[in-house]
Amino acid sequence: MRVEDILTGESPRPTVKEMLLRDFFVYIGIITCLMSAVIIVLLSSTAGDGSEGVGLDYLFGFLVLEIAVAFVIVYWRTTLYSSILMSGVEVPGEVTSVKKSGDALIVEFTYRWQAETVRSSKMVGGYITRNRITHKVGMRATLLVDPSKPKRFMVLDTMR
Repeated sequence: MRVEDILTGESPRPTVKEMLLRDFFVYIGIITCLMSAVIIVLLSSTAGDGSEGVGLDYLFGFLVLEIAVAFVIVYWRTTLYSSILMSGVEVPGEVTSVKKSGDALIVEFTYRWQAETVRSSKMVGGYITRNRITHKVGMRATLLVDPSKPKRFMVLDTMR
């Protein structure tokens, strides 16, 4: 697998850009910034003499803080996806347990990594999957395992 193939989208793996466009955390970070900007614009257009309410300086400071947090989230998710997509190794895995935690599912997979059986859990969510898969115990899936951290993986079947 060549790095150029992943970056240009000429591989069965998704690109980092595709993953970011489907990432829930990135959406929340960006939408929060946009909503705050709209609120500031509305408040500044309706502000009278400035004697009432919260000063706009505080709101602009809050917006700068939100933009910084959104930048950190995008950077974190970009490095996560880049690491797994560029150096990840495809391995077959099997679902060994499925637990419900609030609105999310926690799915435990078992797979072989360097002659060792690894059990690792993954919360289903955080990004919009391309293919919806119903996780059931015994289901087999292709995983993309990060060689530097073998317990970190992505379910490749949901991203193609």
